[in-house]
Amino acid sequence: MNFIELPKRNLRKIEADGGQQQFTDPRLKEKYNMIALDTRCHGFTFGADVESFTLEVEALILCSPGRLQEPPAVAQHMYNDWFCPIAANKGLNLSGEVPPEGLQVRNDYLFGREVRYPAKQAMFQAAFQSRYGPGHSAHDLRHMVLWFQRKAIPAELRAQITVPILIIRGGSDTTTPLSADQEWQTGFTSARNGADLRIIQSAPHLLSATHGSIVNRWIWDTLTASLYGR
Repeated sequence: MNFIELPKRNLRKIEADGGQQQFTDPRLKEKYNMIALDTRCHGFTFGADVESFTLEVEALILCSPGRLQEPPAVAQHMYNDWFCPIAANKGLNLSGEVPPEGLQVRNDYLFGREVRYPAKQAMFQAAFQSRYGPGHSAHDLRHMVLWFQRKAIPAELRAQITVPILIIRGGSDTTTPLSADQEWQTGFTSARNGADLRIIQSAPHLLSATHGSIVNRWIWDTLTASLYGR
């Protein structure tokens, strides 16, 4: 299968969010067609709402999926502690740059207080500044609040998924508690052989970037076992 080339702007979004290691891994890109899907208000996806759609998959892999649904107070917290610092320079006659304190807020979310990945953190700050800084309006940042207002996937829908499921989390994830991943795991009641929850002990929330080799190997193993019966 050939690798599907993505628009450059989507590749920039992937780079800013940590997925570039999956899209450049030769084991994955030479064997599978890979596409990137933006969530609403979280990149370059716009247009009318879609009430429902059908998607056929052979396996489902979730990396640091977060909670099924955030507590109501979280959205207000994210507005005060995320959106306001990050969008502080947006508006009339302002530079539009994301200030250092805003970049640090985002890094804390993705990496916690982890200090072992300074180069990766600097890369993510630069990518985020490029995507959301000068020349981009505060409107592009609205996903920081709207994402935390998402509704939970109904239990009856999760129970209908029968393909193999792998959930990966970081043991050093200070953003999402282990109980959130366990809630995902137990909700996939019809998953083939039960949903598998694996933990990379030293990994933060953004484990796809910091521990991409391990994540990619587990993705490869899960897909191979599902598609080829290994």
